Amino acid sequence: MLAWTASAHAAGERASSVHALRLAGIAERIAKLHVQAGREVLAERSRRSLAEAIRDFDATLRAAAARPGNAESRDNYLLLGLLWREYRPWALRPPTRDSVRKVADRGEEVAWIAAKAPRLQPAAGPLALAAARACALSQRVPRLHFMRHWEPRNAELARELAAASGELAAILARLAAAGQNSVDIAAHLQIAQTQHGFLVSAGNEMHRPGAHPRHAQNVAKTGDHILEALEQALRLYDEARI
Repeated sequence: MLAWTASAHAAGERASSVHALRLAGIAERIAKLHVQAGREVLAERSRRSLAEAIRDFDATLRAAAARPGNAESRDNYLLLGLLWREYRPWALRPPTRDSVRKVADRGEEVAWIAAKAPRLQPAAGPLALAAARACALSQRVPRLHFMRHWEPRNAELARELAAASGELAAILARLAAAGQNSVDIAAHLQIAQTQHGFLVSAGNEMHRPGAHPRHAQNVAKTGDHILEALEQALRLYDEARI
């Protein structure tokens, strides 16, 4: 009986850890899809995906907060819940230039608090934490591309985009070089790196004068492909506790 209870508790902790690890990436995805819809990039798909991402955050937050662990973790989830209740209605508004900036600012705040959650649950390993950060960046980078395309003379956006792009490339390289990678993890990371190369190329092209809309669409799609591959790697890292 004690062995079964310990096993069930461990399984619950693993599930809670996976949910906590995903939250920041979903928060960034919501902001990305909001501006993506505003720029009419894959417009119908973007609006549909935005609604799905909001439902995903709702469910994932409930699941993660169900086993918060210590008092600091509980407080963090309470704050995250309050911020989410403010962020959610903003993300659902019709996207405008003003709403995009407000959603981006609120999304960054939610993502920052969400990223603290797995660090307050010691079950998450360093490679899982790095993969979770890369998941968030896979959505942040395209979102900044779309915002910069809307405001091409905004130097602050250009700096934010360069910093996020550099961080994403560095984390992908670090993960790919990790000696603990299984064959399956390495395969997912290879997909993420390949798609990252396509994202860099599409991002460069979309900012050229008279660029074809397909480049913006490719920025949106490659960001999603990177996220999908990294979430698979994230789950495997979390299962292995590395």
